[in-house]
Amino acid sequence: QLERKAGQLRVAAVGKSTPAAEAGIVAGDVLTAVDGKPVQALDLTEVAQLLEGRPGSRLAVTLRRGTVETTYRLIRRKLL
Repeated sequence: QLERKAGQLRVAAVGKSTPAAEAGIVAGDVLTAVDGKPVQALDLTEVAQLLEGRPGSRLAVTLRRGTVETTYRLIRRKLL
């Protein structure tokens, strides 16, 4: 789950046993890019569309925790 807070897209919560949780993404991380595309100026709906995809497909999300920016390579799964 994402929220816009102080002009940034922050991770509000990470579901258990999700690709994000398994990669080490935690609440409070700031999302900066999806597949290399900056997300700062996008609204939550646009970002959600970038994150969605076919189970088994890959994506890269770049997040900042403090001053450290890390790109995580995830494989989408059907969650619901």
